[in-house]
Amino acid sequence: METTIKIKSPLYIGEAVHELIKDVIRDYPVIADEGTKFPFCTWKRISGSELGSKDGPYSRTQLVEILVVDDHYEGSVQNAEKVYNKLNGFRGSVRGFNINEITLNTSSESYTENGYVQRLVFNIEWS
Repeated sequence: METTIKIKSPLYIGEAVHELIKDVIRDYPVIADEGTKFPFCTWKRISGSELGSKDGPYSRTQLVEILVVDDHYEGSVQNAEKVYNKLNGFRGSVRGFNINEITLNTSSESYTENGYVQRLVFNIEWS
């Protein structure tokens, strides 16, 4: 009897992101819980695409935005750097995803709701 491995949907790529950064900073999908103490980060999918053939997709790409928030500017930069170091260049299997490579796509910073925000957008290529 053959066993086939079902590839996870791109809707679950956040599971891989969480697994990789959970030891670096408290993280939440999309929005932090009300009253969350600094520092923390949120992550969300912002776009994705698939390349395929008649046999199905062979390469998938997801852009994931991570917002690192702290009440001190320097802390926001330091925590963003920890997230960057954990994700950028990563290759391997995580939570059912065979990640070909994670690369930083863009970054920016801002201030909102009493917190300094470092915005990191990563391109995650997986198959």
